[in-house]
Amino acid sequence: MAYTGSKAQAGRGSSLSIGSSVTPTGTTTTSSTSITGVTSTSGIAVGASISGTGIPANTTITAISGNTLTISNAATATGSVTLTISPVILGEIKSVPFKAGKWETADVTNFQSGSDREFITTVRDNGTVDLAGNRVSGDAGQQAIEAAYSSGGISAFTLQLPLASGQSTSGDKYTFNALVVSRDFTVDVTKEIDWQVSLKISGAVTFAAGS
Repeated sequence: MAYTGSKAQAGRGSSLSIGSSVTPTGTTTTSSTSITGVTSTSGIAVGASISGTGIPANTTITAISGNTLTISNAATATGSVTLTISPVILGEIKSVPFKAGKWETADVTNFQSGSDREFITTVRDNGTVDLAGNRVSGDAGQQAIEAAYSSGGISAFTLQLPLASGQSTSGDKYTFNALVVSRDFTVDVTKEIDWQVSLKISGAVTFAAGS
């Protein structure tokens, strides 16, 4: 049996989350089961919630695809709607090796270069992030990773570091888009299930200094 506890990095000041914080809006009528015309719903739709004028309390989200939000109990749902999608933290992660990548270079040495070769940077490969931790099937973040792997698409990630010396509010933060290129697990005789995930960073990595 897999470990089913939930430490969720409590009190440690660090986390890795998946999903974008977006608040798209749209409208629905009594004859529809979907809210069309919503703005971008990029990111993994876990931790999503719905609210708005004329929306029954028991209305729930059943699917998000492109610019259409499918909801349940829509027969009595009218008026404007706000959908909020928030990132979710990946629970039970033990380590996050962040391989920062490197610049590719081109040799531009010519007859005027003298005795030293000359290079310029061309494109940058921002590397990979390889996660390791305990596999917990009910963890929302781990479920989002599974969904991202199955979709084969780009997902948004945020790596929040612990407080460093001189920081009192928040640690440094890295945000990036990545493909979930693999997720594996190992079961041993102790019945623990170790979980490994490899993220291939696509595009730039944004750094925000803590305070």
